[in-house]
Amino acid sequence: MMMKTWLWMMCLMWAGMSLNAADFNLYGGKPQSITLRNLTPGKDFRWELRTGNNRQMGGGQIKADEDGNAEIQFETPKLEPGVAVSCKLLLPPDRRYEVVLHSREIFAPVMTALQQFGVYTENSELKQSLDAQEIIVAERSQAQVFLTADIASKELTALLAAGKTVIYFADGENEINLPLEKMRNFTLETAFYAKKLPALSVLYNKNEFKIGYEGNGGIVDIYYNQGHLVVVAPQLRRELDINPELWLILKHKITEDLQKWTKEQSSEH
Repeated sequence: MMMKTWLWMMCLMWAGMSLNAADFNLYGGKPQSITLRNLTPGKDFRWELRTGNNRQMGGGQIKADEDGNAEIQFETPKLEPGVAVSCKLLLPPDRRYEVVLHSREIFAPVMTALQQFGVYTENSELKQSLDAQEIIVAERSQAQVFLTADIASKELTALLAAGKTVIYFADGENEINLPLEKMRNFTLETAFYAKKLPALSVLYNKNEFKIGYEGNGGIVDIYYNQGHLVVVAPQLRRELDINPELWLILKHKITEDLQKWTKEQSSEH
């Protein structure tokens, strides 16, 4: 009998997105808070926030606490839908951080395709999150993308077999048993931006595929022959509406599927 094996697969979020380059991703047009770590304890620092063309957007004075941490609070202008502005946070003499400010409407560049293929959720909190992104919830029968926090195994299997994309927000309490049949590959991805580090783990062998909460993963990304499943750690769900990074991750994953569906649709005509 094959012994159960804990299989860990750690990877970067993806190449080419600002998450790899930026130290901080923030929403524009609202009060912001950044915590800088590993500073000299008790030391005063002057900071400046500047755009790529060196225009100053803010500045002030902070003092590191006894643990070497310091919090900067500021507010930035509201940005147009889909816009991202790269900035630099400077702490003389030699500290420099990459900061990207994002509009609230993260999905604006792909909104037409997203609405064409349809997004569905029954969860009231997730509906509010979609409303904040100005995403209109489609009828269930017309949707290709499903956001859920609770779904029966039989229903999940049926959605994946039908080629749907399912974003599953784990509750942090109940282990998730996933279908093994027609699974192509999966990755367990790390995410370090949450205030409390995510804790997803994967138990995988020839008999079962189970997601638990005894690891350090943030997202489990699973591809089946037809469908696509993204399981999100509960720590990240709690920051969905205050931190743009999870929406950026999900936008990337959903956009790949939108491109695939658009290509398939074009080939049918």
